[in-house]
Amino acid sequence: MPRRQRKQTWKSAAANHALDLAGYPSTMEEAIRIIAERLLEGVAQVPTDLFSVASHIGFTDLPEVEAEEPDDTIHDDGLRFYETEVIYTTEDRADLARDIARHFFANQEPRGFTRGAELERIVAMLAAELLIPSEAFATFTEGPLHIGNILQTAKAFDVSIRTAARRWAQGPYLTIFEVTIDDINWGYGGVSKGPVQTLETELRAIVSEAMNSPFVEPVSFFSAKRPWFGSRRVEWTDIGFNRTLFLVRIPRRDERRT
Repeated sequence: MPRRQRKQTWKSAAANHALDLAGYPSTMEEAIRIIAERLLEGVAQVPTDLFSVASHIGFTDLPEVEAEEPDDTIHDDGLRFYETEVIYTTEDRADLARDIARHFFANQEPRGFTRGAELERIVAMLAAELLIPSEAFATFTEGPLHIGNILQTAKAFDVSIRTAARRWAQGPYLTIFEVTIDDINWGYGGVSKGPVQTLETELRAIVSEAMNSPFVEPVSFFSAKRPWFGSRRVEWTDIGFNRTLFLVRIPRRDERRT
């Protein structure tokens, strides 16, 4: 079940058009999901075949991706090596998804939508739904949640860990954030970017110990302060470049004594 959404009034013409296209559901999130389902009809979704989506809406201005320049150096075996394959990185895919979403709204009839703060937010929402479609993502939420699920989602859908974390954090009572030394790089579900010192005392102590310990056994803590308020379970894992990913969730029954 998704995290409870605050009631929000959307004022732009693009927002009203998106709601109209989807049949005026109760939330913009639902409208974007419906629009994405139509764009993804018949398209492979794990990971999403963005090129098929682009073709479906007539978007041909694909971003240029530079292949490696020919290596003219004569190597020990006397051969020259040439790199000819064009590889789209995870970042390239994220850019392409936004370009597709922007093109979609810019070519709506009877008028297109090309600017505005709300339009950019809607574009970002549609891009995220194209990268990790709700229906495909649902298969990854079956069974107990562990921090490894977030990494598996990022790999399967070919998205960044942050994008996968944002999707998981839409669920109830979940907080996911990334820490580098003393700073929170990003966070969802109750933790925001900033110094680690801004964390609640109990959680801050766990984070500090985790950053200085090779052990990765999950631990529990209790807090009477929001957003935690009650027992919570903390998991973490090293994701490279001095970055550590943290997951805070409600402990399951068999975990409440550990």
